[in-house]
Amino acid sequence: MLSDLELMVQHVNVLFRHDTENRMTVVNELPFDVAPRIFIGATRSGNIVRFSKSLDDSLVNKLEQVIGARPSALLGEVIKVLSIDRIVNNIWIGPAYVFPDVRGRTCTKAIMVTNKNKEILKSHFPYTFADFENKQPCFVIIENNIPVSICCSARQTSKAA
Repeated sequence: MLSDLELMVQHVNVLFRHDTENRMTVVNELPFDVAPRIFIGATRSGNIVRFSKSLDDSLVNKLEQVIGARPSALLGEVIKVLSIDRIVNNIWIGPAYVFPDVRGRTCTKAIMVTNKNKEILKSHFPYTFADFENKQPCFVIIENNIPVSICCSARQTSKAA
């Protein structure tokens, strides 16, 4: 079983594409928007910090000094340093979840959407229908012949989705 820190590494690697120096380049999902300037993933056993390829090395050095070993405690300072380059106009803070291994269990309500039945997405999930090939695997819950809930993989690597 992977540690929470190893899972966070997989998480950031799924979210963003990276260059050879492990700097984020783009969001790992079509249309491959520019990656954020910084990613900070805090776990119980450590933190993962990734910088955008677009950040100047001097700014990265300042951020590394501010962040140190406690990135979440100094968010205001991180924002202040990032504002040297340009105003911070968007911050996303949210949890990432790890689900237990459920292989071998079945759920009679969830069905896998394939090329053979993807038409069920067209009226209620048109975006997923239009980009179906990039949203695999894809599952839906059907009630009264209507897909009412969907779960698909927007971003993935060879190790995680």
